[in-house]
Amino acid sequence: LAQPQIAIQSQALTGPADLSAIYDAAPLQKANVLGQGQSIALIEESNIVVQDVTDFRKISGLPAATVNVIVNGADPGTVYGEETEAIADVEYAGALAPGATLNVVVTASTEFNQGIDLSTAYAVDNNISPITSLSYGGCEILNNTFAPNSVALYKAAYQQGAAEGISHFVSAGDYGASGCENSGLSTGYGVNAIGDSPRNVSVGGT
Repeated sequence: LAQPQIAIQSQALTGPADLSAIYDAAPLQKANVLGQGQSIALIEESNIVVQDVTDFRKISGLPAATVNVIVNGADPGTVYGEETEAIADVEYAGALAPGATLNVVVTASTEFNQGIDLSTAYAVDNNISPITSLSYGGCEILNNTFAPNSVALYKAAYQQGAAEGISHFVSAGDYGASGCENSGLSTGYGVNAIGDSPRNVSVGGT
């Protein structure tokens, strides 16, 4: 039986070793394939407290991280409800690839675009990293109907990124194929709108 080592209010939490087991990364780690010489662009709309990453790595027994925060335009600061998403992205991308450089691309949301839209375009236009990681999601039908410009932006960015040799990884969504139904729409099954391009890899539950 599993023996959780980290628990908050009786809830067991997933740590780096669990992630390694879930994605069968142990053979790579034993071969010392730890992301050395690579960098990952984390697509965000909130800044982070880098000390949180330092503390996470220390508690988890991981080596110190190389974290670069790249702010595109005005700094949004640490945005309530978004900073926790951003810090989890940075910590767990680095957990599977502790030797990789973590480039956190941060853009403030505007009246017309979410920050993650603009961070995606910036990361591709400036070829920040050969890998991008985006953990957000949305109902495909809803996004196609109410956010066509955003949908077009991602499709164009992923196409451009593929031409540049960038590998884009996008979450499959917290609710998998039930993402649209969870939004309150009676639309049946649907994939994550941000990850529905043939030029990205949609992976993971969150």
